[in-house]
Amino acid sequence: MFAYGVWENYVEQLAIELCKQLSNEILADLVPSEVRKILEKKNAWELTISPGWRNLWCDLVNEKAVGGDSDKFGMNTARAGSVRYLLSLAGVQDPFQGIDDNIVPAHLDPKLYKVTSALDELVTLRGEIVHTGKVPDSLSKGHVSNWRNYVEKLISEVDSASLKQCKALL
Repeated sequence: MFAYGVWENYVEQLAIELCKQLSNEILADLVPSEVRKILEKKNAWELTISPGWRNLWCDLVNEKAVGGDSDKFGMNTARAGSVRYLLSLAGVQDPFQGIDDNIVPAHLDPKLYKVTSALDELVTLRGEIVHTGKVPDSLSKGHVSNWRNYVEKLISEVDSASLKQCKALL
């Protein structure tokens, strides 16, 4: 599904851009603890001289987002948990914080679905289509439109939450 592809690419690029911006402005003491734990495994030369902790941080986020070497493929799917982890490396505590569940697609039962479970449902639907080559009979044109609107709103909301949380680190 195209809407899912847009979502996954958005998350990957958001993480990379946030890290680039944040790493240039943040004090070393304020680097997120998850990142610090990973960077602490590097030697003093790598951290202070070449390539430096800021570049190491951005390299880490880039690798987790889009991959690197031939055996590193980046984020496999943009499920809620994967998105949380990737964006936590870029300085975002919870990209879904404060997002109202009313953006969940109308065809899903609002009592059963939250923003994150709806996202996971989209990932599952995408997987079903991609891996079987078949579109589920229950997927209508209206549902596709609902998913598109959901992704558009989700991107806007995650963008706002991420910006707010990263600014708080500075």
